[in-house]
Amino acid sequence: MNAINDGRYMLLLWRAIGMLMNPPGPTPDTLTHLRGVVRPALDCARLVLSEENRHTAGVGIDYALDADQGLNVAAALDHARFTVGPQASELLERSSARARDSYGNIVYPADELGFDNGADNTEWDQNIFSVFTLFLGAGIPSFEQDYTFAGFLFTDSNACRVYIRSTRSRLTYGIDLPLVRPDGGPFKGYAYLPSELAPLVRTGDIDSHRVEGAEDEYCTAVADLRAWLGPAKPVQP
Repeated sequence: MNAINDGRYMLLLWRAIGMLMNPPGPTPDTLTHLRGVVRPALDCARLVLSEENRHTAGVGIDYALDADQGLNVAAALDHARFTVGPQASELLERSSARARDSYGNIVYPADELGFDNGADNTEWDQNIFSVFTLFLGAGIPSFEQDYTFAGFLFTDSNACRVYIRSTRSRLTYGIDLPLVRPDGGPFKGYAYLPSELAPLVRTGDIDSHRVEGAEDEYCTAVADLRAWLGPAKPVQP
C-alpha cells in the first residue's frame, strides 16, 4: 500500500507544480498562490495555499492517499484551485483557533471543505498539461528516436495544435487535439498519445493523414488524426 500511495503522491506533486506559474500580465496581490505540496503522513498529501505571493501562513488541505479507489488527483487539484482557492482568505480569518503546522498554516481535512473524491475534473487544462509533460518526458523520452515535441498553439477554445518533428525526415507536423467532449466536459484521451504517435511517425503513415490545402507557417503539414484518436466520448464513472 505504501508503494501505491507513493505513486499517488508523486502524481499529485508532478501535476501541482504547474500551479506555480502565474498567468501573463500583472498579478494581483490578492491572488491565491500555491505555497507547497508536502506529505505529513504516509497516507496523506497536503496542498498549501497562500493568499498572497509572500508565501506566509496559508491554508493546508489534507487529502487521503488511500481513499476508496485511491486519491483522485485531478479532482483534488480542481478542489484546491476552484473551491478552496477563492475562499482561502476567509478560511484564514475565521479559523484562527484551529491547529497549525510548524509553518503557521491552518490545516483542514479536504472532506471538511467539500472535497468529493469521485468528482470529474471540469476543466481541460490538467489534461493538456499532463500530455505536454509526457511529450517532454524525464531524461530522454522513449519516442525521441522517432520524433520530438516541437511546440503547441491553441487554435480556438476547443482545440490545441501540437507540433511534432520527425527525427528521420526532419519534417514538422501539426496535429489538432480536441480539448472538449461533445457533452462539454474535458477530453481525456491522451494518456498514451506520445507513445502511440511513435509508430505512426516511424512508418511514415502519418503522411496518409495529411490535410490537403491546410496552411500553417509553423509546420510542414497538418495531420488530421481525429478518426485515429477515436470519438471524444464522455468518461464513464
